[in-house]
Amino acid sequence: MHNQGVGTWIHRRREKSAGKVALVSSGKELRYEEFAARVDRLANAFAGWGIAKGDRVAYLGENHAAFLETFFACGTLGAIFVPLNTRLAAPEIEFALENSGSRILVNARSVEGLAVPGSRGTQVERRLVVEDVPAAGSADDSPAAGNAEDGQAPPSYFLKTRLLPQTIRTWMWRCRWRIRR
Repeated sequence: MHNQGVGTWIHRRREKSAGKVALVSSGKELRYEEFAARVDRLANAFAGWGIAKGDRVAYLGENHAAFLETFFACGTLGAIFVPLNTRLAAPEIEFALENSGSRILVNARSVEGLAVPGSRGTQVERRLVVEDVPAAGSADDSPAAGNAEDGQAPPSYFLKTRLLPQTIRTWMWRCRWRIRR
């Protein structure tokens, strides 16, 4: 059986939408070719760390391109993506990580205060930290981009949903529905 699910979606979309924008954030665009290459690099890193089909990879962070990269990298390998809510307390993060059996935690720098204590005493073998807040003096350090000094969060990345196939939206909805049953 050939996998036509989430694991191959980004690669099929790269071919169909060559040159088109996949992600947008504060005027910065990431094309499908670049996005697929980033997903491949992350999937290769996960595979190098021993992640295979059925293993769990957790993500803790706000809305960011790394969320989608981790989601699609897990799909590429057949790993199970475990999104964690940033509103949970550290003991709840620890319980979720332990209960899910996650071996890798991808977390945003902005939630490091939750990720470090939350991953202690769990099966997490490795943490991957994502720089989600622009460094001071960087090109993104402008009022339009938002920065820590003015109290505004940096703008979020989003996937252009008009390009997201109905089958994936339906699959995501069904997964939520099955969990709540």
